Amino acid sequence: WVGEEEIDINPDDAKELGVKDGDYVWVDANPEDRPFYGHEDRPELAAIARLMVRVHYNPALPRNMTIIIHGGNAATHRSKKAQIENADGSSRTDTGYIATFRSGSQQSVVRSWLQPTQMTESLAHKDFFTNKILKGFTVDTHTPTGAPKEVMVKITHAEDGGRGGEGTWEPATSGFTPGNENEDMKRFLAGGNIDD
Repeated sequence: WVGEEEIDINPDDAKELGVKDGDYVWVDANPEDRPFYGHEDRPELAAIARLMVRVHYNPALPRNMTIIIHGGNAATHRSKKAQIENADGSSRTDTGYIATFRSGSQQSVVRSWLQPTQMTESLAHKDFFTNKILKGFTVDTHTPTGAPKEVMVKITHAEDGGRGGEGTWEPATSGFTPGNENEDMKRFLAGGNIDD
């Protein structure tokens, strides 16, 4: 398996930031506690924990919003070392672990929020299978659920998306990717035939 995580962004936002489809970006949140408390005093760990991810244009997103779907596998000490030592530049470690981020993870920018009312056994609730009112633990009523979601971030260009960090990411040159459509693709999306 070979793959990597991406951050989707509206093409107009990306272009204003000087970021092309497929480029790598740094994504930074509140420096007071992200990527972790005390990162200023541990630069070697901060270099691993700071989020770097590939950009993918997505015109379906509203302006000023990005999305990372499913979060992927975080970069680790070993995956960063592997990127340097592996001939192919992959993050595959000696244990077989593969990071899907160049560095950091989704957790580098978001905080977990565990709703207090989902962590108590003192609330009343309805039984799953009857209308009986109970008090105490019930899964989905008194179990923290969900994932870290929203955060304000700063996005800055890290490197070009082409091989070796130079030039344009190859799929973005095909004319068939969102925000980079060639004339044939624009005609197709408008309901016409490519042969017209």
